[in-house]
Amino acid sequence: MSIPSMHRYFTACAAILTAALQLATASYASTFQIEPAKEQLGVTGTEVTVGSCAPLSGQMKDRGSEVVSGGRAYFSYINDHGGVQGRKIKLESCDDHYDAQGSIECFNNCLKEKVFLGTLFQGTVPASKYVPMSDVNHFPIVGISSGPDFITTPFHPYVFQLRESNRNETREQVRKLWNDLHIRRIGIAYQNDAYGATVREGIVQALAEYGASPVVQVSFARLETNMDAVIHDLKAAKAEAIVLGGSGIALPTLVKRRQEMGDNVQLVGVSPGTDLVVKGAGKLADGMLITQVVPLTKRELPTVKLYEKVFEQYEHQKPNFSSFEGFLIGMVVAEGLKRTGKDLTRSNFLKAMESIHDFDMGLGP
Repeated sequence: MSIPSMHRYFTACAAILTAALQLATASYASTFQIEPAKEQLGVTGTEVTVGSCAPLSGQMKDRGSEVVSGGRAYFSYINDHGGVQGRKIKLESCDDHYDAQGSIECFNNCLKEKVFLGTLFQGTVPASKYVPMSDVNHFPIVGISSGPDFITTPFHPYVFQLRESNRNETREQVRKLWNDLHIRRIGIAYQNDAYGATVREGIVQALAEYGASPVVQVSFARLETNMDAVIHDLKAAKAEAIVLGGSGIALPTLVKRRQEMGDNVQLVGVSPGTDLVVKGAGKLADGMLITQVVPLTKRELPTVKLYEKVFEQYEHQKPNFSSFEGFLIGMVVAEGLKRTGKDLTRSNFLKAMESIHDFDMGLGP
């Protein structure tokens, strides 16, 4: 896979229901501007502190907590095997409440002056604050569990992204619906924020490749709980398939009320909502299509097996996609620290991250 020279990021190839994740970086020489006093923030001879801001309360607490728990499990595993270059990885996890103001406060209170780098972030609206704050403060961020294009475009030298973009994921959805299922009347229900907008834009652009457009586009307030008006508009459009770009309570609510949208409507979900749907809708989600950007946890792959073992050992929870993504993010953080060597400074770490090319994560070809 070729990566444009101005876009250095870790990428996943999305496909309906399954995916293979590979890491790749472009050859791009970055000039990092780290203040001398901040080169070793959060670093001692025996420990390196990394910080996470994610929703740990409210409607999105399960998703945010699971991403963090996956990374924490991997760090615990690494620490029990001697750490990285003689240092244990300490994780400081803070609640950003899944909103813009909470994100700013979390960055300033928990990250800016206390930790070596930021990681295990979750959510598009928070990411819209973290990315520019990373630029301004020359603050390293590794792994945001969200897929808007603004994370990687334009180029942000201090941000290293693992997750595939929502644009590419939704393109795969439309291709599946159009070419394999021969569905033409495709609609969108999306929350009225940055996340919903990226899902909507992806579907609109993908349909345009076929000379088509959505038969209905229904928006709803972020973290809305009353879906009556949305369902009314979706039913009136008589769509054959509806892509759901929502989160929180709204997502499983729409899935559970699928029959009210019309006979045999095919619902399609985006990867961040997988665990929300499974937990919130249960058997009522049967038959739904969901794209995923990490491998299915039932696959016989070395890192899948390692994740299952480590996650159960340290977090005592059942595997899920959100925590698996956090686990993979943790692997990338540890790999960057390993490649940096014992002279752990932010400048050296960033250069080490830039050196990662075709890193085999044990996830297959």
